[in-house]
Amino acid sequence: MHHVPSRSIPRPSAIACTSALLLAACGGSGGGGSNVVPGTSLSGSVTFGPVDGGTVDAFAVEPNGANGALLGSTTCSPTGAFALRLVPPPTGSVRLVVSGGTYVSEMDDVVVGLGTRRFGLLLDVGNIDATDLSISPVSAFIDSLTRAKLAVGQPLPSAHAEARAALQDFYGLATDPERLRPAFASADLGTDAFKLGFVLGGLEALAKDVAENDRAALVEALASDVSDNLFDGMADGAPVVLGTGRLPFTAGSSDFLQRLGVYAATGARVHEQGINLNDLAPTFDQVRGSVAASPLTLRSAGLSASSSGAISTLAFGGKQWIFVAARDQGVVAIDVTDPTAAAPEIKSWPHIYTDTFNRTPVGGVVPLLGADHPQLFVYAYGSKHAALVDADTGVVELETDLAIASPTPIRFSGGSAFVAGGIPDLGRDGIWLATADGYVLFHRPSATLTTAYEVEAGQMLSENLGADIVHGTLFCPNYLTRGGGGIQLVDLIRDRSYSMDDNAYATAFRLSGLHDADAGAVDPAFQVGIVTGEDNPNVGFVNLATITRNDAVPPIASTFTPAARAGTAVVHIGNGLEFSGCAVDADTHLVLFMAGYSTDVGVGLLQDPAAVATGEDWLGLLDWRYQVLPAYRYARDPHAVAVVKNVATGKAYGYLLDGGNRKCLQVDLAAFLAVAPVAGGDGHRVGEDLRGTAVVLDRAW
Repeated sequence: MHHVPSRSIPRPSAIACTSALLLAACGGSGGGGSNVVPGTSLSGSVTFGPVDGGTVDAFAVEPNGANGALLGSTTCSPTGAFALRLVPPPTGSVRLVVSGGTYVSEMDDVVVGLGTRRFGLLLDVGNIDATDLSISPVSAFIDSLTRAKLAVGQPLPSAHAEARAALQDFYGLATDPERLRPAFASADLGTDAFKLGFVLGGLEALAKDVAENDRAALVEALASDVSDNLFDGMADGAPVVLGTGRLPFTAGSSDFLQRLGVYAATGARVHEQGINLNDLAPTFDQVRGSVAASPLTLRSAGLSASSSGAISTLAFGGKQWIFVAARDQGVVAIDVTDPTAAAPEIKSWPHIYTDTFNRTPVGGVVPLLGADHPQLFVYAYGSKHAALVDADTGVVELETDLAIASPTPIRFSGGSAFVAGGIPDLGRDGIWLATADGYVLFHRPSATLTTAYEVEAGQMLSENLGADIVHGTLFCPNYLTRGGGGIQLVDLIRDRSYSMDDNAYATAFRLSGLHDADAGAVDPAFQVGIVTGEDNPNVGFVNLATITRNDAVPPIASTFTPAARAGTAVVHIGNGLEFSGCAVDADTHLVLFMAGYSTDVGVGLLQDPAAVATGEDWLGLLDWRYQVLPAYRYARDPHAVAVVKNVATGKAYGYLLDGGNRKCLQVDLAAFLAVAPVAGGDGHRVGEDLRGTAVVLDRAW
């Protein structure tokens, strides 16, 4: 790529100066230099790249977080170093604010100016004398989030500590970023300093694309974005302005990770150090996994998933998409940014069925963000073949045959599969697949199957597995058990598999009418696993937060046992119903129930088991509705179902593939649950036809 020639500015590694040199190099109205005057000494660095000539002002901080009196000022050296002494010592908290100056972009060596934009770093009272301060985009995000907490009356020490911890965890740092000087040299690989430098490079790559004419504006916009504890393009309900438009709601999460991949592949600072993608892989995995797991990231961005139906979501470029494994129609992408749109943009890629899979119906599509652009992992139930597809264009970028040893697929009641489902795991840059060999990680960079966990003895593969990657759990209600507990739990942290204790399973589920498990999902916020059976009107729930793991030495199987109180629950949805699949939204806690071989649909609201009062039973669901949907064709096994919270409306929508493979249903779950039940019935059955209303819409292709 073409690099704009840069001025003769020292590289970031030159920041590593001693405190004495910093004090000697920089002056200011606070009386810096070597004067021995009682006061508070402050020194450190300003790094977007190293900021040359930036002004660093020190302000007293008002109780509401606003800047008070100016206490001192200084100018950065060419290495970004600054130092100043505050005389007399301040009696309260201090904020350092940088503006002006220039830096050389880590992404492309372009000289960028901060202009009049101002970026801060907050120092708590009693923690002000410091010689290792680091003003950077990340410190600006911490400062902005702290200000917002102070504005609603939170005490400064806790507000600052919480904000610092949130951003530190978001980027996967073990060190306080306000005390961490970014590093870019190959010798620093594996350190937190390099990781912070890597993050800054990703932000520069993002700024180059979305704010090219004023790159510093991106950092200012992201600081405003995170002020309400969420990177979603909004600040307290109002869109964040960027240039003449608005900040994409995906900028701080999925777009950042995508551009981080661009920086890793083409960034000037990476290449001048001779660092390759393999060198960067551990750092990239850590950052990606942290961003995906953070509560600052929208769950609806699609960086994580709690169930493995043939429908998935991914948001990027300011749009929210649904991807459908549409069997003999290939893969279909539906723009659901506005879920009420009469004619949303729909992309159909039938060549994935005809050419890539040689007319084997496509069964699964799982989003990935490990490359420098969004990708989809696509598979067919009846094939060991798989493909990586560009999520924006539908171009097939890689094809591979999965090394599945089993010569035959697993047969379910209504279908069969070599691969029955998949759950993304960004921290491992891969996907957990339910295969005929067991639960196996597909590693994206090598396009190979790696870590594997066999299906527990006496059980069969789950048609649709659930997962809570944040807590390191694969939740697998295994189909057709033969005397076993029927639910397998893979603990990715302990690297061990557990089967639900047989007696506990029988007591909790079989005696309550829920016989063989079939599929499942997980609400990671409540840490509740949801179990559907084989065409059964009963649904089960497991409180995963309070289970007991019983480790054993092979060949004895390790087991887990639910807690005696609020550990399990079963709900009978309605007489004669057939449910076998489900999906859930962890923000609204709304669940969609469906089946492969019926048109029965149900919507329920989970009860938090942690909120159950002593002496009361865990109900599982607080309320529910169900209906036999007219004019809807079931889509067979495994189950084609997803639940996605829409960013624009804040509502959770369920998606079901119609068996004709040319449309899917969009169900407004809250609206469905709010429909009045049939008078004189069981209090849960919906009588009116909801098709064609705002509650249930067709999305056809």
